[in-house]
Amino acid sequence: MSTPTLFSHSVPTLALVRDNLLATAPRFSNVQDPNAVRLDRNEALFSMSVEMKQRVAEVTAEVSLAGYPDGSSTDLRKAAARFFGVRHIDAMSVGNGADDLVGRICAAFGRPRNGQAVGRVLVPEMSFEAYRMAATAHGLETHTFDFEPNMEPDFAALELALKAVKPNLVFLATPNNPTGSVVDPDQMKACMMRHTDVLFVLDEAYIEYASVRSLADEVVDLGNAVCLSSLSKLGLAGLRLGFASAHPELIRVLDSARMPFPVNAMSQAVGAMLLREFGEELRARVASCVAERKRVNAGVQAVMNDSSVKVVEGQGNFLALLALNAEALHAELLARGVVVRRFFHADSRHVLNRLLRVSVGSSDQNDRLLAAVASLSL
Repeated sequence: MSTPTLFSHSVPTLALVRDNLLATAPRFSNVQDPNAVRLDRNEALFSMSVEMKQRVAEVTAEVSLAGYPDGSSTDLRKAAARFFGVRHIDAMSVGNGADDLVGRICAAFGRPRNGQAVGRVLVPEMSFEAYRMAATAHGLETHTFDFEPNMEPDFAALELALKAVKPNLVFLATPNNPTGSVVDPDQMKACMMRHTDVLFVLDEAYIEYASVRSLADEVVDLGNAVCLSSLSKLGLAGLRLGFASAHPELIRVLDSARMPFPVNAMSQAVGAMLLREFGEELRARVASCVAERKRVNAGVQAVMNDSSVKVVEGQGNFLALLALNAEALHAELLARGVVVRRFFHADSRHVLNRLLRVSVGSSDQNDRLLAAVASLSL
């Protein structure tokens, strides 16, 4: 006997969906083992101090859920501007995570140039997939280029791509996900100033882990750059808080593209309090993760020291492994209860097909990773 179909009706309204969305599959995790060590999501799994937990409880107890939240997130912007070193709250916008802001940017700056049918977005081939997802959702045309032919930024390649594509938007991350590389801030600013009719979006979600300076405040002096910041990599991903800094006129446009209440009252209150009262503790968390990253890097290097696997530490909260057989290495780790992120590219020769990204987890999780690596037959 066949199993009854839960949803039996056809969906004629699919004929109204844009082709580029029909061709895009939603992303879901297929990991079923609840005991697996999840090092595939770049989460910053820091435990909260007793004092932090107490203050979160006190603040949330005072939040009214009866009315709508402050649509402008004024108090949160004040706290974030101070934490990220941005000179004025008029140069900041807040979103439901940085990916919300990525979507707003695509919605606001997608007008086609003269001679182009649709707006164009330029992204590195090895980059955060949310840039492509947002461009697709907003009907923009995504163009990719090889920004890191040797796992390091190549500004000459960026210049060639800008000339060839003539994009509306360029998304770049520093440190980059999944490679961990950083762009030189001075080179980045010089490039922005050479191409004043292109909007550059610099994603600094991992900047607290890096040795280069942030451009969060410096972009305010430019009329063609937005810097994205986030609390997710500070161990607060559940709050879903992302920030954009830019010239106030650009911020005004971004805010015109948002829904009336993008950030809930709980996240606003807790986020503002944590940034004000526990900023140093948040940064100390990052320092501890960097120390763990170095420990894990050394441990993995000690085992994977032949030509079949290259370990790239980078400057994020993760390592990159370049393996001759990434599929087999991914499967071997999964069989040992360790989940890492694997990437794919249509060109079988592309470096993405050899790349595994390994998040730095808790000390116990990292110990399990190192034990799994030590048991491999490489």
